[in-house]
Amino acid sequence: MKGTVFQGNLQFHVDIQGEAWTPGQMLRGQLNVNNQGSAPINLAQVGITLAHGLYKKVKASDPKAFTAFTTQTFGSDAELPPGQANQLTWSIPLEETAPITDKAGSLFLVFGNLADKTKGGHLLITVGPGFIIQEYLKIFENFFRFKAKELRQSKDMIQIKMTPPTSKEFSSTEGLLLFIKNQAGKLDLKYEFTIKKLGYTQGSVAMEKKELIFSYSLAQKDFMLGKDMIDQDKMLAHFNEVLNQVKMKANY
Repeated sequence: MKGTVFQGNLQFHVDIQGEAWTPGQMLRGQLNVNNQGSAPINLAQVGITLAHGLYKKVKASDPKAFTAFTTQTFGSDAELPPGQANQLTWSIPLEETAPITDKAGSLFLVFGNLADKTKGGHLLITVGPGFIIQEYLKIFENFFRFKAKELRQSKDMIQIKMTPPTSKEFSSTEGLLLFIKNQAGKLDLKYEFTIKKLGYTQGSVAMEKKELIFSYSLAQKDFMLGKDMIDQDKMLAHFNEVLNQVKMKANY
């Protein structure tokens, strides 16, 4: 992935290795700068920043469009003579809880003169859920027929809007909001089910909606067989534990 931008007499070209990433992976690339002016330019504030941006603010060049996470520059002593070029080779690790790309915003690589990030270049960094969360969803969907409808970032967790199956046992379940985070060998989960059931209001029978919320924090031994293998049997047992509570409370 590549991008080029001009700021004053400086031309910036960034080259990023890859097109899409997941949390835990490494971003790598090079930033090339060319001084097309007639005087030397200090590069103290020239470099790259990994930042999160909301699309609307980025489009409007809002000064608060970006929330910076990691910055790398050429350094305070770096100076670029006229007609010369320099290169910054950089690498940035994506944290386990790095925000995913959703409808509202994404990570961006901002490059150029970082004194004003909205006037430099910026490339969208597409980040999706990591391996463990992908496998978790695959088991949930394949074995229990809940379907992921929309994923978005919610603070440091991924929020997944899920559609329940049309089977009779889940006929009272309207929806599920799942919150999930994989960090430091733990899988944090919060299930927010919306169910509908008959209730009594002022002597009359009416359909009511109710929320059922279940929170879990699973240690690595409770969902992994090894570094790169999900323990499917334990995950199935976990899902059955959660869903049995829903079926029981929806019916009584």
